[in-house]
Amino acid sequence: MDSHSAALLEDTVDEFLWAANYTTRHAFEGEYVTTSKTTLHDETYEDVRGETTLHSNHVQAARNKAAEACKSVVERWKQGKKASMPYFTSPHLVCDHRIATFHDEYVSLATVDGRIEAEYVLPDKARNTPHAEYFFSDEYETTGAELHHSNGN
Repeated sequence: MDSHSAALLEDTVDEFLWAANYTTRHAFEGEYVTTSKTTLHDETYEDVRGETTLHSNHVQAARNKAAEACKSVVERWKQGKKASMPYFTSPHLVCDHRIATFHDEYVSLATVDGRIEAEYVLPDKARNTPHAEYFFSDEYETTGAELHHSNGN
């Protein structure tokens, strides 16, 4: 991936994290924690679109990530366990079939400014790991991914 594409992906990840954290903060503002994706969408979508250059699909993915994290907190509370408001810091991006178009050798990703293409780093087919088993099987179709930035990769 060239440096321009890498920068676009980094900007997209930064805005995705901002959107997920904004939505999470909003979910915790009332008398109870809002976990409904529909409610969070109605209450945060326009704000996030106005504050970021994210596409609607990115905003929806960030909202879903926030809602799932909030649901997890509420479940922990119901079990009498401690949990605090989630805050996303790990650089990652959730991609569904609208954000990522999967091809045999590469993926096309929507960013804050157009699409980029990135080659896959695939599991070793010969090692027979669970990742390889699913990835190389004809029984499964790749419909989404969660990209993580780690150690410069």
